[in-house]
This record gives sequence, structure tokens and C-alpha cells, in this order.
Amino acid sequence: MPKRRVLVICQYYLPGFGGGGGMWTIRNLIERFSDRFEFFVLTTDRDGPSKPLPDSVVRDSWTTLGPARVYYAANGFVSTRTLHTVIEESNPDAIYLNSVFASLTRKYLGARRRRAVRSVPTLLSPCGELSAGALSHKKGKKRSYLAMARLLGLFEGIVWRATTEAEVPEIENAIGREVDIQVAPDLPPASILPDFAFGEKPPKTAGQVDLIFASRIAPKKNLQFLLEQLGRITLNGLTLTIVGQVEDIEYWRACKNQIESLSGRIDVRILGGVSNDELLGLMKRSHFFVLPTLNENFGYVFLEALAAGCPLIISDNTIWSDVADRDAGFVIPLSDEKGWQAAIASGIAMEKNEYRSMSLAARRMAEEWLAKPDHEAAMAKTLEYMIAKNER
Repeated sequence: MPKRRVLVICQYYLPGFGGGGGMWTIRNLIERFSDRFEFFVLTTDRDGPSKPLPDSVVRDSWTTLGPARVYYAANGFVSTRTLHTVIEESNPDAIYLNSVFASLTRKYLGARRRRAVRSVPTLLSPCGELSAGALSHKKGKKRSYLAMARLLGLFEGIVWRATTEAEVPEIENAIGREVDIQVAPDLPPASILPDFAFGEKPPKTAGQVDLIFASRIAPKKNLQFLLEQLGRITLNGLTLTIVGQVEDIEYWRACKNQIESLSGRIDVRILGGVSNDELLGLMKRSHFFVLPTLNENFGYVFLEALAAGCPLIISDNTIWSDVADRDAGFVIPLSDEKGWQAAIASGIAMEKNEYRSMSLAARRMAEEWLAKPDHEAAMAKTLEYMIAKNER
């Protein structure tokens, strides 16, 4: 029996690295299920909002990347004609979307509503975009789009994917309580740094610490808050590495002003976007991963940091709050600024034996999470549910 076909429509994809966690969700989905499903990907030729992918990437035709066939639309633009052509040529049994607000999602939903493309069962994963924290940024624009989409029936017949039970009410509050929601956790890769050893971590002595912040430079990720807390710590011996593409220029300008106020006391390294392999290397060479995010649906970067033996210093707006109970990090509400300062100060003061224990606990937590079999089973069930809808 031939494999069932799944067309993924996503704004950004490999070989770029500016697409955030949603892009890795797709990569892991394809790698985990390529033996059961045939995957096609429609995406743009952009690595983040403006940066083009390398010239070596084939545009406006199908190419092979790993186990998937990928169509990169040139100049970051997908026309309705291209949508129609890609859907006809891939002939999918199901379509998978990994964003509510991405322009490519909006384009597809509009074409689907106008019947400019043929009807295919569609699964939409908001990737945390409908949480209160995420909706608080550009609130008016997002709320207006959701209201318009409901009015025009753009979400009619869509199946929604929540990654946790906690995301179910977020979807219901934003879209409606009558919607069809399937719960399936994000899939991690089969392994992360399988040969990791604690000896790869930098030496840790009391009075010094290397922190790494790795995420998009945008208000939701809350880098400015972190910089403000660092500015209120009187201890020396702190290095901060900032990794991530700039998504919001005005926000980054405010962050840079804050960084300038830290100069001379805190060593801040700004690296911009890096490849995933480079990021993992940077994490191995850092003591703690720090991210005071307003909200995260899953956050692959947390799992990667744990796998690299980096205990976390994070807000309580993620699914990773149990790191505190596992002695694998610190979890502090954003309302507790003194708590943030105290956690970072603890990292600076920590001696090698205490740090070794915490780093190994972080690594164990990642290994246990990667070994969970129920995540793959839930996603397989969701995909089969979509295929069955196509056969009715």
C-alpha cells in the first residue's frame, strides 16, 4: 500500500535557522514519520523575515531535502496559483500548518475559503501563538485578524493541534469552544548530543559564570528584562552570550541601549543567528541557559540546553517548570525581579561540585524526555485521524 501524503505549509524551513521552534517541529515530524508517510513542504526562500536562503537552494520547483520533497517559493512570496499547483502536484491526504498568523497560513486559508484550491483535511498547530502572553504583543492586530477570520469562516472545518492539555483552552478562547482539537506533544529529535560528556563543559569556579540567551530578538522573548536584571546585580565575573536573529528592530535598539549601560562590568557577546550545530556547541561551552520568556508553547531550545548540560534560568511561562524540582535550574515568575537577580547571583557564586551536580541533572532530564514513547504515539494518532477524514 502506498504511503499517505502530507503537505506541510510553513513560512520558513531548512537549511535556514531563523524559523524558530516551529521549524524544528516540522523537521522532527518528517524525520520521525518518513517511514510511514510521504512528506512535501511548501515554504519560502527566506531565512527569517528578510534574509534569503543561500543561492544554492532551488527556487520555484521541487527539490529533495532529507526524506521530504520541498518547494521553495522565490522572493519570499507564494501566489494563489503556486498554492494551487503545489497542492495538485503533491496530491496530499492531509495538510499541516504550524502557525496561525504567518502570511503563508493566511494565504492558504483564504484560498481554501474561496475554493481556489481543492479541499484537503487541514491540521493547524498554533505553536503557542494563542496564549495570553503571545497575544499581548501586537494585540490589536492579532485580535482583529482572529475576529475577521471567524467572521469569514477561514477556520471552518479546520482541525486544531494542541501540544498540551493547557493549550486546549487557549485555542477555545481564541477560536471557539466548538472546534475540533487533537492533543499531541511536539516531537523531539531522536537524540541530541548523544556523545555528550560533562568534561565538555567549561570549568566552574565561584565568582564567575557564562550565561547564554538563545532566541529570536522580540518582545515575547524578553531579552530587555534580562538585561535590566543584570544591570541591578553588583557582582562581577558575568559573561552573557546573545544568540538570535533580530525580529523587532525597535526592540533590539532598546536592548542595545541597555547593553551599553552594562559595558565595563559585564561581558556581552552578540552573535546573531547561528546554525543549530553552532548553537549546541555554544551551549556546551556555557554554564546556564537563560530565557525570561513571556510564553513558550514547547521550546526546543530548552531541551537542547538541558541536553548540553546547561541548567535553565527561566520564567514560569513554559512547560519546563519541573527543572526546579529536579535541581536542573531555576524557575522564577517575571513579577519577582529580585528572585531573578538572586538566581543569577547564585549562578555566579556556585562552586564546581554544586554546578557539576546541577549540570548532570539537566542532562539526565533531557535524556529521559527524549526517551518518552507517548509523544510519537500521540502524533501518529493525530496524523491517522486526519487521513481518515480524507477517506470519508
